[in-house]
Amino acid sequence: MLTALQRGLNGLARAVREHRHLRYFLWFALGVFGVAAALDAAIAELILLVLAIGIVVTAELMNSAIETTVNLVATRYDPRARRAKDTAAGAVMVALVTALAIIGLVFLMRHTVSQWLTTKATLEPNTIRYGLMGLVAVLLVVVLVKAVVERGTLLRGGIISGHAALAFLAFFGIAIVSRS
Repeated sequence: MLTALQRGLNGLARAVREHRHLRYFLWFALGVFGVAAALDAAIAELILLVLAIGIVVTAELMNSAIETTVNLVATRYDPRARRAKDTAAGAVMVALVTALAIIGLVFLMRHTVSQWLTTKATLEPNTIRYGLMGLVAVLLVVVLVKAVVERGTLLRGGIISGHAALAFLAFFGIAIVSRS
């Protein structure tokens, strides 16, 4: 008889074998922890990184479970099945953006990384804070407007171009940080 731990490990191993996005997240996690080790991260920073990565892996595992279940139930195309899969994928996207914000804050708030990024001047905490707030605000505006007008996806089509809005935000942020 399999224990809960054995079942969980079997499910995780199967998901890693069958779902390439989960493998991408795990490779990314190794890179994050490699950078953390190189920067001699404090225990509090490691805890935040573990939580950030754990959130994404958990969301991807739930997404995989939902997709597998929907595929079992829906034997032909059904728009409700598509909505369920898209919503589960949206949960992974939110988890990933959250994790990237946490990882970015952990690394960018370290003096050595901020010097490496700017080469001349360190980033002020308010610059990072306003940049992240701007990123979240732009994403929320794009998603909300596209949801209201019911056209396009986050990065394609519709009344607001998501990738153009993010590119403008990146340009504006670089201009402020570089002071030119």
